Amino acid sequence: MDKRVLIKDVGIFSLMLIFIAVLFIVINVMIPGSLAYKRIIPTPIGEYLLTVSKIGNGEGTVTSNPAGINCGSDCTHYYINGTIVNLSATPSEGSTFNGWSGACSGSGICTVLMNAHKNVTASFNLENQTNQTHSECISNTCTLVAGDGIDECSTNTDCLIEMHSECINLQCVEVEGAGVDECSVNNDCSICGDGTISGNEVCDSNSQNCSIGGYNGIMECNLQCSGFGACNATEWCGDGFVNGFEECDDGNANNEDGCSSLCEINQSLPDLDIINMWVNVNTTTIPGNSTTNSTNITTAYVYVTVKNIGSSTAGQSRTQVDVNPSYTPRNILTPSLAPNAQATINDWYVGIAPGNYNVTAYADILFQVNESNENNNGHGPVLFNVFS
Repeated sequence: MDKRVLIKDVGIFSLMLIFIAVLFIVINVMIPGSLAYKRIIPTPIGEYLLTVSKIGNGEGTVTSNPAGINCGSDCTHYYINGTIVNLSATPSEGSTFNGWSGACSGSGICTVLMNAHKNVTASFNLENQTNQTHSECISNTCTLVAGDGIDECSTNTDCLIEMHSECINLQCVEVEGAGVDECSVNNDCSICGDGTISGNEVCDSNSQNCSIGGYNGIMECNLQCSGFGACNATEWCGDGFVNGFEECDDGNANNEDGCSSLCEINQSLPDLDIINMWVNVNTTTIPGNSTTNSTNITTAYVYVTVKNIGSSTAGQSRTQVDVNPSYTPRNILTPSLAPNAQATINDWYVGIAPGNYNVTAYADILFQVNESNENNNGHGPVLFNVFS
């Protein structure tokens, strides 16, 4: 073979290899979007990324000055270190803007200094649903959080750690968290409850006498030894003792027993009382004839005297007469009685059988009369015998 032909072929092959290598570099390095292209384009030096996100069930747009953010669709942009970016939120129709969180708070213009990568969140809600977000203190920052709730803060200042003073081992110590200051100096930390009044204590485990509404009472030292509590009465209307301004005290709230629920004497009511009761037993003989024997019929006559011992007239009432055994109680009409007036009513039991009996009576059994004392209406028992 001719050497010149061989050399020519080798040269053509080499040129082809060089061409393929150059083409590969152009495709993978120079064309945007390729992996190699991305590797050799670095993040701009001295620039920081601002990222805007949106939350809530409403719609709206966030724009920036200087330009770069139009979120909408373009929610990220790099800004040169030290750039001050002002973000504005515009709610769509039917929506409201509820405020910023992240690098901004409040609901006005959001001003961000780009000296680091920053994140800002804008909240949009449908109208009349602004309560679907609330603010919370997260890592000492006032942050807008999705969901219904109570606002904890309005600015980052509200999220500063609160302190209060407590007495610990007789020392006045600053403690993290909200609370009422217990002390300002160590002398404030005397032991409350040891029975000795010391330091700033007003009292310690002791009590004082007091008066409330004309009644005697006791005031106890409070748990902080800073003073006495309310006056707790040890006497009252209804305790069964006449105290203070009371006219009477019968231990109950019944207004019809002569002493009212206000412990005042009630002098304008009637009061029915049975002052006497007796029984007469009579036996009548009915003669027989040629075909029958004579028959003895025994009748018991019960007499009851009712008196109005109250201070006003008692209207008509019923007095119950109860003969035991064998008979059903009977309610006998009793006439109207003026104060101190009395009436004797009677009832009779014909053909009563031989035996031992007792009779009781109760005035105003149907409670038709409003009396000053309902506890003195009964009387008896009265015993009587019926002989054969």
